[in-house]
Amino acid sequence: MARDWWQPNLGHWAPNHSERVIGRLEADVFPRISITLKHCALVENTVYMEKDKN
Repeated sequence: MARDWWQPNLGHWAPNHSERVIGRLEADVFPRISITLKHCALVENTVYMEKDKN
């Protein structure tokens, strides 16, 4: 989703700015999103496992 936002904006930014934007997204945002999604999947999986026990 972030890349879908970034791509159409390339023409509005100076090349070095667009590289900084995607670089910061890759370094700061994408890893956090990945960890959050993995945590949500783990929690959801645990909830389903608890339901199966009952």
